[in-house]
Amino acid sequence: ISFYTDKDHLRNSQIVPLSAETIEMFALPRQKFLAWRPQITGTSPGVLKAVSWYQQLLLFHLRTKNEEALVRASCELLETYLALKGGQKAQLKCAEKLAQMAIKFSNLNYSAVLNYKAANLYLKMARNAEAASLARKGVKSQPNSAGAKLCQQVIDDLSEPLLSVAMDTSLLPGKSKLAITYRNLGFAHFKLVSFPWSNKLDRKVHFYHHRFLSPTDKLRHRLEQSLHRNPVSEWSTPLPSKSDFSEGQLFSVTPEITPGRYILYCTGSNESS
Repeated sequence: ISFYTDKDHLRNSQIVPLSAETIEMFALPRQKFLAWRPQITGTSPGVLKAVSWYQQLLLFHLRTKNEEALVRASCELLETYLALKGGQKAQLKCAEKLAQMAIKFSNLNYSAVLNYKAANLYLKMARNAEAASLARKGVKSQPNSAGAKLCQQVIDDLSEPLLSVAMDTSLLPGKSKLAITYRNLGFAHFKLVSFPWSNKLDRKVHFYHHRFLSPTDKLRHRLEQSLHRNPVSEWSTPLPSKSDFSEGQLFSVTPEITPGRYILYCTGSNESS
């Protein structure tokens, strides 16, 4: 199904893409999906064949009463639907269905994987509280499974402190704002250091920054050395507590300073290093 509905394959073979109604059929409950007979007109013969194969696969697992294989097949069918549909509504729909499946088949080791997949979808929607809750359920239901390890990784990642600061290259003292995004932190500490920027150094920093590259050791060492200079200004911004691993955002105004070139350091730790 994934192959025959791939956008590149559709484009190269001049096949009409699946209709919205057809895509919704992939999210049907198992029995309704098995009863589905796709329309031949306007649909790729490959898709028709793939759907037929998948229905046969589900029927085979029903006959052999292999619960885990059935759950895996149903899960992959939902992932096919998500790949075809796209968008946040489809993500939410799949996340809810996966969470329901995890509860229904909590006796299976694979239920922890279902919780993990659902948690990941909630993370993509920036709904960290639901993601953490599902990950905890996955760890609790099948603590020794591979899925539980994946769920624990989600919890560990959400428990990590997060701090990022967005700002303009040129700041107006006392007027410009720093956009602070944070998680699991109580304060953001800032240190403003005067630095003898040159046009050559400026170009180097921009070169690495805009290409998402790590600076050379020599450049990194020079920038890190400035951290130990006497600061022109230091201040801390309290960060309102957020529950359930959710991210917060606020703005901090830059202090009054004389015009010049500076490096601004920011950390969520009390240690200057």
